[in-house]
Amino acid sequence: MVYFVRSDRFVGSKAQEAIGWALKVADYVNKKYDTNVEVLMNVTGIQTELHWLARGKSVGEIEELFGKLLSDPEYQKLLGETEGMFVDGTLKDHYYRSVSQARGLV
Repeated sequence: MVYFVRSDRFVGSKAQEAIGWALKVADYVNKKYDTNVEVLMNVTGIQTELHWLARGKSVGEIEELFGKLLSDPEYQKLLGETEGMFVDGTLKDHYYRSVSQARGLV
């Protein structure tokens, strides 16, 4: 199993808007593409950071979803709704591999 996490920091005064928008995007992607993107928020550390978590059997499977999203006009429209909501330069992406499911690889 491969996990993809996209993280971004929202402007503190925009917390409700940012969380609502993050959930709206996850709901849209989950319904349209029959996937299970989750929105996470830190329990400790930076409290203004949101994370979108997606799972796939491979990096290729997740990249395939990204390809569909890049050409999806409704998704692109959703991305345009974030003006002033997130802190510039704080977006980061990470891929993780499940060690418990890949015992022979370590």
